[in-house]
Amino acid sequence: MKNKFCQSCHMPMAKDPQGGGTEVGNERSEKYCSYCYQEGQFTFEDRLDGFVDHTVDAMVAAGKWRWWSKLLMNKRSLMKLERWKDA
Repeated sequence: MKNKFCQSCHMPMAKDPQGGGTEVGNERSEKYCSYCYQEGQFTFEDRLDGFVDHTVDAMVAAGKWRWWSKLLMNKRSLMKLERWKDA
């Protein structure tokens, strides 16, 4: 695996139950996790604010604390990732 962390949400790639997202043709993505990237397309909107809100809500629904989820989805940190550099 090329990246240790998803270049969209910063989740450790080792924690991805699918082993990474998929490119067109079902090849594993080395950049993005399966939550963020499927069949060569991002699964969430392209705006960082909407992505953060959606991801925090999903983490809370999975039993995580909202304050912890917001801390992990820090916009300043996410903007350093490949997907969000030009956002």
